[in-house]
Amino acid sequence: MGLCNAGLKIVDELEASDERVKKLWDNATYLQTKFTEGGYSIGNTMTPITPFMVGSEEKATTLTKMLFEEGILVSPIIYPTVAKGKARIRLMISSVHSKEQLDAAYEAVVRNYNLLNN
Repeated sequence: MGLCNAGLKIVDELEASDERVKKLWDNATYLQTKFTEGGYSIGNTMTPITPFMVGSEEKATTLTKMLFEEGILVSPIIYPTVAKGKARIRLMISSVHSKEQLDAAYEAVVRNYNLLNN
């Protein structure tokens, strides 16, 4: 019963205010814009879930490990979930991320991605 009550409380909070949803979209737009303005591909995402196109499966899994070592959790999306050569990492943005955290994630993704490609 406790879990049900917790779930109902969350629904009540979401119905009372859309502040968290607005913050989520603000954060997603902020990071996605940084990637696209930096010349990186995020595909055609229409959600706060942000893909970062990597290409090879090996690079996607290596980049995931590199970011994990820096305290950034991303998910590699590789074949057979996507076509061979279309691998990506997936960043999960939330409403509680600060701009500083998003900036740090951006810098880590770009720095490590560029290391893999040089």
